[in-house]
Amino acid sequence: MCMLEARLDEEGLMVIDRDDPAGKPVYAHLAARGDRSLSWVLDAILFTLVMLPGVVAYTDPTVYPSTAEALFMVGGFATSILTLINLWLLSVRGQTLGMRVMGIKLVGASGNEVGFFRAVFLRIWVMSGLFVFAAWL
Repeated sequence: MCMLEARLDEEGLMVIDRDDPAGKPVYAHLAARGDRSLSWVLDAILFTLVMLPGVVAYTDPTVYPSTAEALFMVGGFATSILTLINLWLLSVRGQTLGMRVMGIKLVGASGNEVGFFRAVFLRIWVMSGLFVFAAWL
């Protein structure tokens, strides 16, 4: 197991010094808080756009009930597919669709991908904690 130490260089790049035989430092840009927030907003907008037709049709009393239910089910199915795509991208590439648009990536302290468990579980755990905190307020 290699020891890691991270620091910022003169240009604001994160330098990770590895204590291994190669000894090559890893350089990475730290994503700005605004970029991370905007990537989350883009993901939320994409999910909203996928769900919106079904929700509107389901709540609109002028739409025939079976059509509304069908649109609602299609919206739910499309949302599930979008969720699976984002989970797959997050575990394989370290990016959701919003993160990909913003050009940022989720990486571990060593600069490598974090893998499925850390990427998905930690994001779900953190977001669940935020919702619980918001509900508590």
